[in-house]
Amino acid sequence: LTISGDLIREKARRFAAHFGIPPDDFLSLSNGWLESFKACHGLRDVRFYGEAGDVLNWDESGLLYRARPTRGLAMSSHPGVKVDKTRITVAFLVNATGSDMPQPLIIGKARRPRAFKKRDGTQLGFDYWWNSKAWMTGSIFSSWLERLDLEMRQQGRHILLLVDNASSHKYNPSKIHNIRVEFLPPNMTSRVQPLDAGIIRTFKAHYRRLFLQRALDRDESGEADIYQINQLEAMHLIRDAWAHVSVQTVADCWAHTGILGDSLVPTAVEAVTHSGMLADSRALAALQLTIDEISAKTSSRDVVQAHELVGLPGEDVTEAVWTEEDVVNEVRKEQEETETTSDLDEGVETQDRAVPSVPEAMEEVRKLQKFFIDTRDDDPVVQQSLRFLLSRLELKEASIM
Repeated sequence: LTISGDLIREKARRFAAHFGIPPDDFLSLSNGWLESFKACHGLRDVRFYGEAGDVLNWDESGLLYRARPTRGLAMSSHPGVKVDKTRITVAFLVNATGSDMPQPLIIGKARRPRAFKKRDGTQLGFDYWWNSKAWMTGSIFSSWLERLDLEMRQQGRHILLLVDNASSHKYNPSKIHNIRVEFLPPNMTSRVQPLDAGIIRTFKAHYRRLFLQRALDRDESGEADIYQINQLEAMHLIRDAWAHVSVQTVADCWAHTGILGDSLVPTAVEAVTHSGMLADSRALAALQLTIDEISAKTSSRDVVQAHELVGLPGEDVTEAVWTEEDVVNEVRKEQEETETTSDLDEGVETQDRAVPSVPEAMEEVRKLQKFFIDTRDDDPVVQQSLRFLLSRLELKEASIM
C-alpha cells in the first residue's frame, strides 16, 4: 500500500467525522501538521520506483583466478603439487533490464602488483581497490556507494539498490541522497538476489572458458606452464567474461526471482519461466567443451566437470572477521610513506617516491577548491566532485585515527 500525504489527511478527516468533531473545529491539516505526524509515527518519504531500470542489485564473489580444470589442482590437495588458491574479489552491479552493467569492481591484495608496472588500477582502466586480504570491507563499500550516489545526483536520477546483509555493507545514510538501499532478507539471497540466481555463475563459466582457451593457446606456443597468469591478465579476462554475460541473461534472472513483482517485470521477459538457466546452461556447455579439449590435448587425468569449476569450495567467501592483528597491520600499511606492492607469488617492488599523507592530500583538495572560487569558476559539478574527494579523505583520516 502506497501512503501519500493526501491519504493521511483524508483519513484524519474521516476519523474526525466518526468522533463527531465538526469540520469548523477540526485542524487545518497543514503541511506543518503533516510533517509532525510523519515524524511522530516514523514515516518517511520514499520515491516509488516505477521503472525496472531504476532498481539495481549489487553483490560480490571471490574468484580463484588461477584455478585449473584438474581435480587435484582445483579442488583438493594432491601429492607433490601445491593447490593454487590465489584469489581476488569481484563485485557486480546490474539493473533489472540489463541496461546498467558497469565494469566490475575488483579487489586485490596489493595496490600495485608487479604486473601493474608501477601504475594504479585506475590508470589501467579498472575500478580497482586493495587490502591485504582482498576482501570486501565497509570502507570500500561505503566509498563505492558514495561515488555511485554522486553519479546519480549528476544524472538527476534516483535508484533503489538491493544488497545482501553482509557485515561489510555498511554506509553513512546522511551521505547518500539519491540511492535508497534495501537489505535482502538473511539466508534468502540465493532465492531472491538476481546476481545469485545465475548471473555470477554465468560470468564464472565465461571466465573459466576464456582462461582455458588461453591455456590452449599457450600450449600451442610451447609454454611450459600453460596455466600461468598474472593478476592484470586475469583482470582483462574478467572484463571480457563480463562482456559475454548477455542483457537477456540478466533480465531473465531478475524475472526468475520474482522480486520485482508483475508490474515491474520488463515486458521482454514476462514469459520467461526458466530463470535464465538456458543461457547459464549454454555457458556451462561451452566451458565443458573447452575442458574436454584441454583434457584431450594435455592428457590430463581426473578432470572436473564444468559445474564443479564454477562452484569451487570456498570461492564465494568475500569477507571475514578481522582480528586485532589484521586491523593493526592494515592501519600500519596505510600509514607507510612508501607503497609496498607485494603480491604473494609476484615478487616485491618498492615505489620510488613517497605517498602524500592524508592531511597533505586534503590540503591539496582545499587548494583546488580555493582556486576555482578565486577564478570565479563556480561549476557545481566541479565543486561537488571536490567535496566528494574531501569527504573520502576525511573518512580515510578517521579510519587511521
